[in-house]
Amino acid sequence: MHIERDAEKIAGKDLQSSFRLWIDQIRSFTGFGTVVSGTILSGIIRRDDILYLLPSEKETRVRFLEVHHQKVQQAVAGQRVGINLHRVPLKEVRCGMALAKPGLLSPGYLLNVVLYVLKGATKPIRNRQRVKLYLGASIINAMVVIMEKQQLEPGEKGLVQLRLMKPLAALPKDPFVICPLNVQTVIGGGEVLEIPREKYRKVKAAKIIPYIKALWEKNLKIVVEHLFDSNRNNLVTVGELARDTGFSHTELEAEMRARVKSGQLLYFEGRGFFAKTRYQTLKRQLPEVVEKILTQDPLKMNATAKEIKNQLAPFLDEAPFQRMLAELCNESQLIKTNGGFQISNLSVRLSDEREMLINLLLDYARNSGIVPFSAHTFWKFHKRRTNINEIQRLLDYLHNKKRLICLNNRRFLSPQAMDQIKERVRSLIRKKGNLAIEDCKEVLGYGRTVGIPVLEYLDSIGFTRRQGNERVLRSDSFCRRRGTQSMHAPPARKSP
Repeated sequence: MHIERDAEKIAGKDLQSSFRLWIDQIRSFTGFGTVVSGTILSGIIRRDDILYLLPSEKETRVRFLEVHHQKVQQAVAGQRVGINLHRVPLKEVRCGMALAKPGLLSPGYLLNVVLYVLKGATKPIRNRQRVKLYLGASIINAMVVIMEKQQLEPGEKGLVQLRLMKPLAALPKDPFVICPLNVQTVIGGGEVLEIPREKYRKVKAAKIIPYIKALWEKNLKIVVEHLFDSNRNNLVTVGELARDTGFSHTELEAEMRARVKSGQLLYFEGRGFFAKTRYQTLKRQLPEVVEKILTQDPLKMNATAKEIKNQLAPFLDEAPFQRMLAELCNESQLIKTNGGFQISNLSVRLSDEREMLINLLLDYARNSGIVPFSAHTFWKFHKRRTNINEIQRLLDYLHNKKRLICLNNRRFLSPQAMDQIKERVRSLIRKKGNLAIEDCKEVLGYGRTVGIPVLEYLDSIGFTRRQGNERVLRSDSFCRRRGTQSMHAPPARKSP
């Protein structure tokens, strides 16, 4: 009865998690190559699955599987299995290595663990003592760094960082034991709590120890809060949390959904979760960043998404960033323009020198009449005032402000000049029925090289329409402007 009752408390094998296996046997067969064996810790493996050999991180593929000397299509957690590895030489594999699905494990030299010292140990375990670590099928020398005291007495337990002499691919909840370096006697053991990225230092104890204790005590709420504080700009998925903490997908999914419902988290479909307070803080700062970018460069008509993100939070995930932009546009705090974003009613004062150049450019545009001009054309007459790049930027600025018209060859006209061109083109088409390229000299005073960009601009704004090599007025624009029938459509008959 006691055995049955205890057996019911034991968790079953995890089929939902990704596949993982410790290699405890290695063989080579002629015609097949390397075959490794071990007991599947979690997940399911199938023929042709892609696997990583760890810690070498070599990618391989399952050629065939064998369970109890029978070839099978798949094997599941709890089964012993033989795996024929594709293109993995025998010399590259050793006992104690692991096989796992891509993305599950990253080999490292550090483990944060809870260590129990056996009551029967003859000596305490001292801080920075070197031991032999047995984890999975691997045996590695390690240094014990005790976090809260200088030694652990027999029968004591405490938080420890194990610093490994060789990389190991472990996960939270992995059990282990330790022995002295030269004596094959177990003196303690425990469970992996975390795979840290940096060495434990006392100066960081106030931040690190509460989180590790929460993992030890299985306090899910504190663990989740810490992880979102640590990943302030990143989306967090349930899979990542399960991998990093050892909690089950079911527990984490329920916790995440509850936090979304209470308004603590935002969910991005298929991508992960993001802390709502952090989201709101960044969203509030975003318009200020745009204003700063535009104020620093008065000629800049918009701030690109890349510029905004680099100044707001360079490592922010794209999904929350794009949602912020969309919401701010819908709320009219931002205006989306071609290639970037603006602040509505933002007025930025130009320097006196630039204002003077702008006046010169506008005067030059008026004096040029219907003849388009470029930055280089203006610069030739005003070399002493500024460089050509500054002139080009000012011309683009005037175009964005709708004070000049830009043709597709980067030449400019005043709006008044374009009105004159429209009138001349309209008159010729009404007279002839169409306008050909050859008519440019007669109607505009210049040939096809200058005339074609002008005509293409008229096409682009819907004033004219190209038919073969000729232009005609668009019916809707002609009727709207003149209030008459298009000259290409027969007049409507009046009713008797």
